[in-house]
Amino acid sequence: MALQVMTARDFRVRPGAVWRTLKRTGRLMVTSRGRPLALVTDIEGRDVEEELQAANLARLTLAVSRLREQARRSGANRMTMQEIDREIRAVRRKR
Repeated sequence: MALQVMTARDFRVRPGAVWRTLKRTGRLMVTSRGRPLALVTDIEGRDVEEELQAANLARLTLAVSRLREQARRSGANRMTMQEIDREIRAVRRKR
């Protein structure tokens, strides 16, 4: 099922629609001025801490993937340990 989208205004003034959408699809993207603002997920009947851990793990995994891609594009993924150590020393000297 496609991700349902709702404007921030509708999210605020139509709470019934929010709950119906969450019951039906399990998730909802809230937008403001056409840009994604938040993802809302239904966790009814599930462990909140477990859901938060899963969301945090997903965000961490995405951040690591983005860092790896950035390193690949810049060539930093091919640096030797000596080059890395030199970079660290240079940054520390500037402090």
